[in-house]
Amino acid sequence: LHASNPVLRRNAVEVLGYIAAPITGSALQDVLVHDSDARVRAEAAWSLSQLNNAAVSIPLERAAVLDPDASVRQNARDAIQGLNWSIAAMAGQDERSVRAVAVPTSQPDVVYLAVSSQVVVSVDSGRTWSAASGLPSSILTLAVSPSNPNRVYAGTESLGLYRSDDRGITWTPVSTGLGKTPGSPVSASAIALDPNDPLHIYVARGTFIGTSEAQLFPLGVVESLDGGQTWRDANFPATSQGITRLLYEGGTLYAVAGDHVVSATQ
Repeated sequence: LHASNPVLRRNAVEVLGYIAAPITGSALQDVLVHDSDARVRAEAAWSLSQLNNAAVSIPLERAAVLDPDASVRQNARDAIQGLNWSIAAMAGQDERSVRAVAVPTSQPDVVYLAVSSQVVVSVDSGRTWSAASGLPSSILTLAVSPSNPNRVYAGTESLGLYRSDDRGITWTPVSTGLGKTPGSPVSASAIALDPNDPLHIYVARGTFIGTSEAQLFPLGVVESLDGGQTWRDANFPATSQGITRLLYEGGTLYAVAGDHVVSATQ
């Protein structure tokens, strides 16, 4: 992994993916973040997904947004999808219905898996699972509080944002101010949490337009400073495509819209 020849590094990373030994996770994450060659980083994203460890979704999500190379970002997104399917199989769920996986950074043994409008939870890295209550709309995204692994947010396809403070057993709508009005479906398509302030949340809004091939139309980004009780416009640059990922790091908010990454210092 430290050879001067990038072809050798890439081959080594690929072989580690086939071996899929858990002990390699730390080294592969280091390659994903620090290797100077985009092809090596892209291979590291795939190899990490082969470990079937939900905790690697954290560095993969970061690479899917922040890596300077578009091919690495795409490989990271593909790796996340493959990892989600593997986790769904571990949970005995239909892989075609998996929507999102979230792991709290403070407790990586806890795994939240969204399947259609349901959430299932594991507290032992996916070895056993328990069902949480469902939501009235299909789930698009999940995010867990950086300081409280029991608090999870679910962005839905048509009913905005929900929050649970008991690992998904009960849910409370927190969409006042998101633009949700009767007869006007609003999607919460992406969520970002401030790692230094658990009450500071960003949500990308949108609405699906069309029938058999519905497209996510962007409605902007809003933020909350009180855990979702109230919302205000985040003054984020407008995007022509719906936002599918948000990441807040170092005082800057990043968004993935289509193939583009948009950012704004807050």
